[in-house]
Amino acid sequence: MKGYSTLSRRLFLCSLAAVLPVAAALLFLLAGCERQYSKLGRLDTDAAQDEAPRRQQMALREYLENSRHINRVAWPVLEANAPLCRSRAPRLGIWVTSAEDLPFAQRAAFAELFGKDPRLLVVEVFPGGPADKAGIRSRDVILAVNGDPVRGGFDAASLFHRLLEKHLTKSPDMTFRIERDGQPLTIQATAAMACGESVFLYEDGEPNAFADGVNIFVTTGLIRFLDDDDELAGVIGHELAHNEMGHRNMKLANAKTAARLTQVPAAILGMCTGLNVTRMVYKKALQSYSLDFEYEADYVGLYFAARAGYDVSKVPNTERRFAAMDPKMITIGSSHPPSAERFVAMEAALQEVQAKQAAGQPLEPNLKK
Repeated sequence: MKGYSTLSRRLFLCSLAAVLPVAAALLFLLAGCERQYSKLGRLDTDAAQDEAPRRQQMALREYLENSRHINRVAWPVLEANAPLCRSRAPRLGIWVTSAEDLPFAQRAAFAELFGKDPRLLVVEVFPGGPADKAGIRSRDVILAVNGDPVRGGFDAASLFHRLLEKHLTKSPDMTFRIERDGQPLTIQATAAMACGESVFLYEDGEPNAFADGVNIFVTTGLIRFLDDDDELAGVIGHELAHNEMGHRNMKLANAKTAARLTQVPAAILGMCTGLNVTRMVYKKALQSYSLDFEYEADYVGLYFAARAGYDVSKVPNTERRFAAMDPKMITIGSSHPPSAERFVAMEAALQEVQAKQAAGQPLEPNLKK
């Protein structure tokens, strides 16, 4: 009995030790709840429900404005560099969509801004582009292209671009049947040759831009970081250079070659260490080749922006500001290295561009044959 009592006491003490912290935490939370110094008003649930659509409208407005912004800046870069781009096509400089092409959560906000028309709407016309010169305007409804009807609803924008592509392979001259403020209009437009890339807004607070070999993406964080359109044009020119110089495909090919050449020793090291050495070699090779490609994109991209008429003298200072965001990267390389060497190389490229401008020479980068 005595042993049993001792065991009981130990179990009781252990249980008490486990329960006391939880009880103390609960008492603290309850005490905190009682320390409310202000008297809050009753929550208006109807007002809270009304607030959600307002926020969606604000978010959509910002998205549309940022998208318009990057395309306003990008269009001159894409058009001016058509002679230098490997990927080029006749383009109109127009952005269209229908409400049903948007994510479901954005449709109500889109309807508030553009109305509830389910047909294909012109969201933006890029200033100076063929559609702008022809007189097409934002909020126009596109009814037909060269006599072929254009439908609205889901996937309307994609179908419209396929229709455009079909007609543009035959001729750059297009006849649009549109509706503006309820009135039908016929507008003639002639497409202009431009680089084949499209520029998209990527919603991310980190200041960044990237290219996937086909298109260009600019983050919302970068829009907020940059001071003006000249800086943005420099970034777009840089990413355009990545695509047009074929950096993505070369980088992947080089990394695969490095991994293949080291496959046997990497396998042996992997057996000894338990690590995926082949993958480590592949990733290291990607980073290594990225440094060279970044320098080349800086050089060629500076020309791309200058050919579009932007003030590229601001571009090197943009690089300085990136370096100030992360000072350790001034001397340590990365896939987008804001290093001292990179800044010096950009200054040299700038001097080359400015010398050609002063001499009235063609603004074409000096590339290997």
